[in-house]
Amino acid sequence: MAQQQRIGHYEILERIAAGGQATVYRARDVNLGRVVALKVLFPQLASDPQFLERFMREARMAASISHPNVVTVYEVGQDSGQYFMAMEFMPSSLDTVLTERGSLPVSESLAFARQVASALGVAHEHGIVHRDIKPQNVLIAGDGSARVADFGIARASEFSVMTRTGQVMGTPHYMSPEQARGERVDIRSDIYALGIMLYQMLAGELPFHADTPLAVLRQHTDVPPPPLSKARPDVPPGVAAIVARCLEKDAATRYQEPQELVEALGD
Repeated sequence: MAQQQRIGHYEILERIAAGGQATVYRARDVNLGRVVALKVLFPQLASDPQFLERFMREARMAASISHPNVVTVYEVGQDSGQYFMAMEFMPSSLDTVLTERGSLPVSESLAFARQVASALGVAHEHGIVHRDIKPQNVLIAGDGSARVADFGIARASEFSVMTRTGQVMGTPHYMSPEQARGERVDIRSDIYALGIMLYQMLAGELPFHADTPLAVLRQHTDVPPPPLSKARPDVPPGVAAIVARCLEKDAATRYQEPQELVEALGD
């Protein structure tokens, strides 16, 4: 990519991130003159027909979502064998905010959580479970609002049977117990991950720590989260109760729908 200055009608400006599937660049759409985030699939994955089919299907599903708290996907395409998604460019992420500031005020934490829950709700209406909700995938717009990004490993519920049984996808610190066990997941797994993020925003630290990813996953399945009141005594009991319900080990006792959580978080 060092020699590559353009992909399609996008001029590469700088590399900004890399994940498990793709490299993300800040780029300029030369036709429209706007700056975008250009997610380019790794060449070795683009050469796998089965993976490519899944990537393109999921990219198109992400592009079908229109919501103020979801990053807009402008285009899904390919140029000379390079497959890409062009997305709305966001200047920051919740991960950056937490790194810089540690814990956040209660009102700000609840506002971010409400916005993410709203995004999960509209995705759920499209049959999509994100499966990798974490601060790095919550981008912050210029107006300070949160927008959920990277549905790259999301699966529409109707396509779930097309994935290998027991395949674990996601990030260990934010995985639900059922996801950690490699079981079938649904929107309640995303609600659990959002609960982990809300705990982190309020406490300034994650509820589960361990030396290895496997040990972290075991804590998700077997260890109760530390009481939020110990890490952040000024958190109102009602807010602590919302976090605790999101982090229930049994999915049946969590909030069952994102809208239910939005209502609990209030205005």
